[in-house]
Amino acid sequence: MRKSVFGISASSGMARIPFAAFLLASMGMANANPLPLPSTFDTTIGNGLLCLDQLDINYYYRYLSAALGKPYKHSEGAYWFKLNKFMLWKIPVSDILVSDGKENTLFLLAIVNAPPEKLQMAIAAQSGIHFYREGRGNYPRRASNTGSNIVYFHNEAKIYCGKSSYLLPQGEGEPFR
Repeated sequence: MRKSVFGISASSGMARIPFAAFLLASMGMANANPLPLPSTFDTTIGNGLLCLDQLDINYYYRYLSAALGKPYKHSEGAYWFKLNKFMLWKIPVSDILVSDGKENTLFLLAIVNAPPEKLQMAIAAQSGIHFYREGRGNYPRRASNTGSNIVYFHNEAKIYCGKSSYLLPQGEGEPFR
């Protein structure tokens, strides 16, 4: 039996696992994104979340599908895209959701691994856009002048740009046609 450079025989007890997959897993690379994100990813998604661009759910769905592959789930009126070690405004982002267009609200949303206060300060420092508390409760919604919102999500935050489909011109924002 001939040994490889790594001291593992290709015909050893690993016959059911492809040898390359075994090597990638042993080096900790099995869950890495296969391709790097586009250089415009943070600007495109960041501007969308801050409501600085037109909210076209078809565009965002195609853009995210091209960059990340198919969404990992479709529930709660949205397509869910998983991110691996992605930072936006120097804050980790775990998921991006795009409305499926079947409800009356169109949205682009990100689940952020930080409390709303920290996200709010990071956005203000990086982009100059400020959020203002709305309400007096323990978990107030924060809104910007651009229409973007930050809300609590357990110990984390969600930031989103959402619009009513009733306010769009005829035919604009129609779901995936």
